Amino acid sequence: MRSCAPRPKDLWSGVNSYFIHTLPESDQESLLSSLHAAGVSKIRIFITKFGKGGKNTTSVGANDLEEQTVGVYNDTILNQIDQLMYRMEKYNMKLLIAMHDYWVLVDEYFICDAYCQKYCKNPAVFYNTTQAAHDIDNRYKHIINHRNPYLKNRKYKDLDNVIYAVELQNEAQGEGIVNPYWWCDRATELRKHMRDSGVLISTGGGRTFVMSNSTINFNCKALDVIAIHSYDTNIQEVITNFNNAKYLKRAKQVVVFEEFGIQAGSGSLQAKWLDAVGQVSNTLNVNWMPWEVSSVSLPNDYEFNDSDTATWAALVKNNPHP
Repeated sequence: MRSCAPRPKDLWSGVNSYFIHTLPESDQESLLSSLHAAGVSKIRIFITKFGKGGKNTTSVGANDLEEQTVGVYNDTILNQIDQLMYRMEKYNMKLLIAMHDYWVLVDEYFICDAYCQKYCKNPAVFYNTTQAAHDIDNRYKHIINHRNPYLKNRKYKDLDNVIYAVELQNEAQGEGIVNPYWWCDRATELRKHMRDSGVLISTGGGRTFVMSNSTINFNCKALDVIAIHSYDTNIQEVITNFNNAKYLKRAKQVVVFEEFGIQAGSGSLQAKWLDAVGQVSNTLNVNWMPWEVSSVSLPNDYEFNDSDTATWAALVKNNPHP
């Protein structure tokens, strides 16, 4: 049953669907229509390589922005995202775009990207050298200045009607922080090029509650969004860390529980966990995004869609603004 207590107008729910832009148009439309009907207003995607047919879907695949060489750009993936934005605009939905992924930096899932190759899978070098900072900053600038031909040829940084936030990196620094100032330093540099853009700058989350809730990030004026990630399934831990984040955040900063989930396919555990997190998030006024919605729901994995009736019902039930 829904609470009758009023909820802040800026409270929202979203979903991760990190390769939706690589799906055929019909699959994209089907997901967008279902998500819109469920009241979902934000979708999170990654700019990274994705294999054709990945996750047992009909995905056409995607190449990374920098396929083999840092600084040599192939905009094919941005062109795919351009088309997704065009489709999303009619649903009044917005993207959170992770502009890089830590896990391809260290070859965790058998993808070693251009940064992985150049910096030898070494996070300490990537996060602490001037050259690496220069390289990733150039990637950011290339992305935010890319023009979408389907939306009046405007640059990404000017498309706040379809882009909610750009993210520095998904789960930056991975297993352990080697440079706690990296997020703020990169955001501060990016802010120079965003100027008065309405598109927000997000951390992209840390792997755990502890890594996500960095005091340095909360104190950083250039960071608009503090993204929290955790696959811990203890609801009291969720509550404790939400309260900690709310205490630390600056007045205009946004906190979002950006990645959470349970590996249970379409089973009841997945639905129950989404329901529990949705209720707590709404009560504490924290935006939330489960991992993840896909066109195909794999058994014993994190994916779900509207064919998983119990999980989808929990998504709909907890939508902050039905």
